[in-house]
Amino acid sequence: MPHTFGWPAILPRAIHKTLKKLTPLDPWFEVYEVSDGVLAIVEPFHFEETISFLVTGGERAVLIDTGMGVGDIRAEAERLTCLPITVINTHWHYDHIGGNYQFRDVWAYASDFEVGKIERGMTVEEASPRMTPDRICAPLPAGFDPRAYEIRRCTVTRRLKHLEQIDLGQRSLVIHHTPGHSPGGICLYDTRDRILFTGDTYYPGTMYANLERGDFEVFFSSMKYLASLVKDVSFLATAHNECKVPAAEILVALKGFEQISAGKAPYTISDGTRMYKFDRFLLEYPDRR
Repeated sequence: MPHTFGWPAILPRAIHKTLKKLTPLDPWFEVYEVSDGVLAIVEPFHFEETISFLVTGGERAVLIDTGMGVGDIRAEAERLTCLPITVINTHWHYDHIGGNYQFRDVWAYASDFEVGKIERGMTVEEASPRMTPDRICAPLPAGFDPRAYEIRRCTVTRRLKHLEQIDLGQRSLVIHHTPGHSPGGICLYDTRDRILFTGDTYYPGTMYANLERGDFEVFFSSMKYLASLVKDVSFLATAHNECKVPAAEILVALKGFEQISAGKAPYTISDGTRMYKFDRFLLEYPDRR
């Protein structure tokens, strides 16, 4: 089991107690109002604590990631807005693309690797081990069988580019390519409310530079890039654990990455993986000695 910073005893997260909470259709989800026109759809009862964001403009809405695929996220999103919904995936990992198959329009960064992984999904054999009882702390939705859990195939209908701007009507999202955790990883910047949706490039908790095609040095470069944007960011909307995080945490995280890169950060080793623990995040990194 990964380090989960107190999960599930820490639920509900302190920041979520300060936000307006909406009643979900399915108790598998929790829904919070993060900002005007921005709703967090949280899955707190799986150790991933994945967070998807519904961002609405004047003409259409974007659902940033589709979560685990455990509950019916399309029903949740369509209850919250009457606008047409486009999915934008921050990257290909299973806990961000599980509900993609429910939507007609799915967009992702223009990386053949990333798109291929999203479109392929995961078989029952690959996905179901992620649904063991020790990873779940509440009843699963009615009819959901964890033994049959899979990530269904979908089609990516548009490939996004770095600094491309998505117009929602009275609100725009700018795509920022931030690889390292994943080669096609992106963040999205809301130009109206100055919110940075960070995907898995940063969140409080355990972060990973040791997954398939992960790369610490590339990750480090992406952290430097995000640090250059912080002065124009009101807060971070992160994809795990806490849906609203101070923008300054990017600068603190960058200092941690600098210490790791310079060989000055303490770490422990388990099963060939280095674990660097800081106050608000832990980074897993392959031990290549």
